[in-house]
Amino acid sequence: MNHSTCPHQHRWRKALQRTSQRVSRLPHYRTSGRVVRATGMVIEVVGLRVAVGSACHIELPGADGRLNDSHKHAEAEVVGFSGEKLFLMPLEEISGLMPGARVTPMVDGNGHSARRFPIGDELLGRVLDGNGNPLDDREGVEEAPRTTTVTNWDWSQVNSESAIWARDASEVEDDEYKSFYKTFSKDTADPTTWIHFKAEGEVEFKS
Repeated sequence: MNHSTCPHQHRWRKALQRTSQRVSRLPHYRTSGRVVRATGMVIEVVGLRVAVGSACHIELPGADGRLNDSHKHAEAEVVGFSGEKLFLMPLEEISGLMPGARVTPMVDGNGHSARRFPIGDELLGRVLDGNGNPLDDREGVEEAPRTTTVTNWDWSQVNSESAIWARDASEVEDDEYKSFYKTFSKDTADPTTWIHFKAEGEVEFKS
């Protein structure tokens, strides 16, 4: 068999190339926080600043019951915050969780910490759990393409009234004064009267 055309060799070469690219983009350091409280299914964390919806790893004690150098982790999602505290919802078993456990964001090679799930034809016929982890006995899905995070901004004008106070009084019609009054006062009746003037001094303002 010609090794240069071996499909397994070609697949492993591509997998190593993709892994090398992801590793090269990883930061040289990683921020982390600490667990300060756990109530029910809500875990409070301080010392970490990530967005709602971000995925994190929570450190769990090892076989010796200690946190230091433990390789056990549970995945969690940031569901809220208050001041300097983050609120996390665990997505895996957190039995043994201890105060002071380290919490690190699950940042991928592109700097995204939001949860990203595998997609593509590689998943046809596969059985995955809600976190995208395989439940069958086949190979992992680490090399499958992942969903991307896209932010779309949609702006809508809330107030349709123009800034009549910035215009000269001679340019503003009576109907504009009435409409402006009804907009900010939520009143259905017309205003009894109105005044529009400009004063100058050390501080200039328009009314």
